[in-house]
Amino acid sequence: MKKKRFVLLLDDVWEKVNLKQIGVPHPTTENKCKIVFTTRSREVCSHMGVHHPTEVELLREPDAWDLFKRKVGENTLGRHVDIRGLAKKLANSCHGLPLALNVIGETMASKTTVGEWEHAIRALSSSSTTSEIRAVKDDILPVFKYSYDDLSSDGVKSCFRYCALFPAGSALKKVDLIDYWICEKLLGINRSRQSATERGHAIINELVRTSLLRNVDDSGQYVKMYTVVHKMASWVATDLGKDKEKRVVHANKAELRQLPNVTNWRRVRRMLLMNTGIAMLSGSPDCSRLTTLLLQQNRNLVGISGDFFMKMPNIGVLNLSSTNLKQLPKELSDLISLRFLDLSSTQIETLPDGLQKLKKLLHLNLERTSRLRSVAGISRVPLLRVLKLRSSKCLTDVETVKELNSLKHLEVITIDVSSTSALKELFKYNKLANSVQRLCVVEAKRNFGLSTTDGLIDLTIRSCSTLEVEVQTSSSCLTFRYLSTVSISSCADLTELTWLLFAPNLTVLKLRGLNKLQEIMNKKTAAPQLQGEATLQKLETLELSDLPILKQIYWSALPFPCLKSIKVRSCPKLIRLPLDSKSCDLKKTFVIKYNDKNWIKRIEWKDPATQARFKSCCLKVNLLYLLYIYIYIYIYIVITDS
Repeated sequence: MKKKRFVLLLDDVWEKVNLKQIGVPHPTTENKCKIVFTTRSREVCSHMGVHHPTEVELLREPDAWDLFKRKVGENTLGRHVDIRGLAKKLANSCHGLPLALNVIGETMASKTTVGEWEHAIRALSSSSTTSEIRAVKDDILPVFKYSYDDLSSDGVKSCFRYCALFPAGSALKKVDLIDYWICEKLLGINRSRQSATERGHAIINELVRTSLLRNVDDSGQYVKMYTVVHKMASWVATDLGKDKEKRVVHANKAELRQLPNVTNWRRVRRMLLMNTGIAMLSGSPDCSRLTTLLLQQNRNLVGISGDFFMKMPNIGVLNLSSTNLKQLPKELSDLISLRFLDLSSTQIETLPDGLQKLKKLLHLNLERTSRLRSVAGISRVPLLRVLKLRSSKCLTDVETVKELNSLKHLEVITIDVSSTSALKELFKYNKLANSVQRLCVVEAKRNFGLSTTDGLIDLTIRSCSTLEVEVQTSSSCLTFRYLSTVSISSCADLTELTWLLFAPNLTVLKLRGLNKLQEIMNKKTAAPQLQGEATLQKLETLELSDLPILKQIYWSALPFPCLKSIKVRSCPKLIRLPLDSKSCDLKKTFVIKYNDKNWIKRIEWKDPATQARFKSCCLKVNLLYLLYIYIYIYIYIVITDS
């Protein structure tokens, strides 16, 4: 082959191919040879020297239908007037995966009755892994299982199997998934939370690289598993279908009003009952092997009997979020292995009785508990690492801060503070302050300082009429190095926000109702080492509304390589944007939204090239439409919180 020009095609490569060893010359520009290979592993790409592989996207709906139609054949599609419509529905359930479209299409080519097609659709969309669709089991599942078998460790495989507990196609928040894994001890026992979290992200990245999970969008916060992959995950999670009661999953079944029928509760390892019609959980099922019980989004659930938890000694993860529970039975203390408890968006008014007996509890979520007014006694949960209190009625006072500081293992806290004295008390304790990830300061009556908040990710400041933020920084100038989201509203005396220069990873900035804000960043007060093109490098979303005297965002043009949208509403004096002809990556979606047609006419662009670059990105948004959206979001939040 040394003297020949060639194109070598290698399909489904799972390990590095030593080209020299098999007598294939390395392709160069001189010999004009090409080697093309397909793989489901990015590691293989790296080992083969390909650092920028071309990812094969899922087929779009028209292309997927064309492929499926070819495999089924017009003869079958024309056998009955309803078959074509059913075929499109079945093709859509393959989510653009060519392998699934090929195999299922070939299988259905011989199905000529409406009943057979309806049966196939039910079988593919159900959680069953029997032989209703033989192609899924006999052809597709083994192919995906090869990807599973090739995962780097048993720990990664365990984490993947855990994903099968959730409905196919549902968006799974990465941080929530990792928290489950931590508290199920799938990421090791003696790791720090930071180390375990890093390991969790590495595992998710491996599952994405091997196409067993897919990112939902560009935010990188969510992943999902498509139906056929979910089939395989369920298959391996139940010992290749031999032990189906190992996991019990019922989601989006309003007709389910009591515990499902299970032949042997002792076999159940993990159970999800989500968005069902269950109103009361009673009885005492013998679930001695149960380690995860997910009961979230059961809006009708108002009570749990005292004996329900009696025979569940090994539960490590319990999720009761978004239910109508007002209290929990004192027998909760029987869950001696519990490490994760989620009570967010419930109606509880006090901390559960027996909480202090949960000596292994690591993670407690009480966010959006609109009736919870105190967490007094929380210090009696000694090993607590994560405590989430944002958007609860439990506004933190000085005594609460002191009690929180006594939790020596606390690594993450989300909290609302309305007292300036409580905020100052919080910042007195460096370890506690650095544990704050999400902070909401509401109705603070005096100026306050933000300092030593190295762990802060999300900051909300609301209705602080006399607020001036005083940033106390170290020489490193990385006070807010993890801060990604800032929302400030209804702060009447705020004049500038130059301190945001200390947040190099800021991605979302929302400002509303700041009547004295003249400029977001002031050149005179900015530290010289923080000025320049590196400013706001990660910013993706900028929303400005009801800022009557705002004149300037930044004093010069910025590159904004990640910026996706600027939204401007009722900012009449803002006539210059920090953009030039090289700002923003217009290959990606970018839009400037505004509500006043005269505002866009008043904009003073830096030069004609800048105006030409961004003119097509400007979009007027109807105020009535915005009002409709705001009302819809408000109603959704109210319903969710109730």
